Amino acid sequence: MVLGIGKGSEFFPILMNTLWVVTNTRKRKQMATSQTALTAPKRLEINPVQTETFKGKDAREAARAVLTPDTKPETQTGIDFEIAVCSQEIEVDGKKETFLRAYWRPQITSIDGILALAESDPVGLIKDANYGSQLFYNGCVREVIVDENSGDIEKAKTFEKLVVQIMKMRAQNNKPVTEEQARKIATLQMEMDF
Repeated sequence: MVLGIGKGSEFFPILMNTLWVVTNTRKRKQMATSQTALTAPKRLEINPVQTETFKGKDAREAARAVLTPDTKPETQTGIDFEIAVCSQEIEVDGKKETFLRAYWRPQITSIDGILALAESDPVGLIKDANYGSQLFYNGCVREVIVDENSGDIEKAKTFEKLVVQIMKMRAQNNKPVTEEQARKIATLQMEMDF
């Protein structure tokens, strides 16, 4: 018996599907073992020196204002750029100051952007997806931890408020106490309450 495998044949879609699976499996294996997969990710370029660093009250607005539309990188298929502000707290002369700098952050706007990144930088895309997944699930676990310990957190907040109240009340009555002494009094009071 001879099977007809032309376009009109009932077996044609099965054959094409099988060929597609075999071809793509080979391509994936080649990508995984190729030299490209072993190299460092090719990140989209951002230019952090295109702006200046700001600090102070209106630093965020000032940092955003220096990024003009003519400095925006060219939009690619499925990838656009939006203004983002990065802040870093640094201790200067014994006091903490926050420094800010704006930059153009790449944003994937469609599946075409993901496909373009998968083609140009498969390792970077996988690392970014894993990092994003890790952040998401860590956030979920942190939520559970906070929910489980919310009573302890509230108790600690109540204790700190009580210490401040004791120090204020004693100061108003001209019998000031140190923070350490106020903590001892607060501990005794909370033990009596609970």
